[in-house]
Amino acid sequence: MTSAEYQATLAAIGLVARMTLNLDFDGFIQAIDRAESIGPFVDPTLYQRFLHDDRARAELRLARDAATKLREIQKDARKLADLHGFTWDDEAAEQTKGSEA
Repeated sequence: MTSAEYQATLAAIGLVARMTLNLDFDGFIQAIDRAESIGPFVDPTLYQRFLHDDRARAELRLARDAATKLREIQKDARKLADLHGFTWDDEAAEQTKGSEA
């Protein structure tokens, strides 16, 4: 990997951390868990179809895995930001303000 490729990869990781900063991953996973726990009672037939739908199960696994990894990335990004003397939260807030105008 060249230095330019390394820098581009690091910048992309930082961008992902900033883009997902305000997402509620815990709430997202809780919503999935809640849907899975009440699904058999609300609509047993649909729930059974979901259990045997490979695409739906793959999407659910991807969503859970992504949420878990992105949460870790955010935590590490905040730690790195602290070491460099700035906060992701302040920067993200400024970017959000600019995009709302």
